Amino acid sequence: MLTANYRFTKDDVKCYGQCPYLFKAFYANGQVFNEFYSEDSRLDGFIQSYLNIDYLSNDLTAFHHTNGWYRFTSLPSRHFSIDISYLHHNEDEISLYYFYPIRKFSKSQVYDLISQLSVLKENDINVTKVYIISMNPNYRYDGKRLKMAYLFRLSIWFIHNGKKIYTSKLLKDSEFIDLYSDMVICLQDDAVTYNPRCSRHDCRLTEQCHQTYYDNYNQHFMDYFYHFGNNLTQLQYAQYLSIEHNDVFVDQYAMQDWLGKWEYPYYFLDFEWDIRLIPQYQNQFPLKEHIFAISLYKTEASKDEYKVLLCGDDCEAIVEEMIEFLGDKGTIFAYNADNAEKIRLLELCQYFSEKNEKIYKIISRLASIDVPIIYGMIYHNSIKGSFTLKNVVKCISSLNYDENEIRNGALAVRTYQDWRKSHEITDKLKLENYSKLDAQAMIVLLNWYRFYAYAKEV
Repeated sequence: MLTANYRFTKDDVKCYGQCPYLFKAFYANGQVFNEFYSEDSRLDGFIQSYLNIDYLSNDLTAFHHTNGWYRFTSLPSRHFSIDISYLHHNEDEISLYYFYPIRKFSKSQVYDLISQLSVLKENDINVTKVYIISMNPNYRYDGKRLKMAYLFRLSIWFIHNGKKIYTSKLLKDSEFIDLYSDMVICLQDDAVTYNPRCSRHDCRLTEQCHQTYYDNYNQHFMDYFYHFGNNLTQLQYAQYLSIEHNDVFVDQYAMQDWLGKWEYPYYFLDFEWDIRLIPQYQNQFPLKEHIFAISLYKTEASKDEYKVLLCGDDCEAIVEEMIEFLGDKGTIFAYNADNAEKIRLLELCQYFSEKNEKIYKIISRLASIDVPIIYGMIYHNSIKGSFTLKNVVKCISSLNYDENEIRNGALAVRTYQDWRKSHEITDKLKLENYSKLDAQAMIVLLNWYRFYAYAKEV
């Protein structure tokens, strides 16, 4: 059994996942450890029902003596227990099936697979084949009818004459095509859900991990500076001066030049999105982002205007409203625009080709409002290296996301799913209030820029 003094090695992280703190918590307490991809709960239940599996069955004796489908939960190992995917026992052949709604079988799934095979072997279950059923990343929806035979891909790992063999083919050649055809109807409008990831908002071990890291960030940075101070980037130089003097650093000339680039009126744009298993629009691929909320704010000399657009059954309608609201003149600010809003807008161009010209004009007016901080024109020592909008605005103002009922994007996705099913006005109001926060935060940030850019004494 692990003790509090156990020292983790690179091999531990490699074998058991990317967070040694989380692994230690589960491992030391003998709890279930499966901190990888989690199948959607509805998908899981759908498959179990289809295959007539008793989810709670952990009867190894019955498994070894009876052919059929099995799903083990909390199968014991030497020190911890683990959930096992679907097993099929047919005479002397034992197959492990992964029903993973992912586009690519990645490193974290490989870790999970290795862990499962290891635990199965400890329990005298020697798997001969592994079937991985995932989404076909090359399938492009034509906007008319989903082609089930091409929507999924079947990958097979097995041993032949002592050698590991890997092959991949479309699901159309498999008996599981009927299962997935029925499943698509069940899950078409649902977002894919994941296990809790390493997150400042949700992780139960924040005190041991993220909080400790950020609390000590400034001290670690200054240690770095004293060793490598001759090779600092502009951002690192801004961080150094801000931490050294315990004050805001600002390059007023750079800030004034940046602020002087933009044309009135000012707009603020923010998208909220989830990930859909099944393509919704023409030219969309499986497991792509789906915008469910658009936050819009316009400010000019005469008046300010604000609007939140929530996607019901027709996303195209809110896209049209967004285009109309943003007009054809002025600057559109977004946080981390090149890696978020710009990408989503380019995807909308693919889905709604008749709106391409208008959307491209919106893209041409985008300005990433985080640039002054990322490029070291201005820096607050309380930021401590965490450049998310939520953290930055908390450091420079009294605006705090934690005081809202929806505190982060993951909660927004869950609330949106609830609203889609129930149409409760309270869920809608929660979403609207959360969506407003990012626009409000960007306005606070812009005003902070202006104050320090033109302050007489800094």
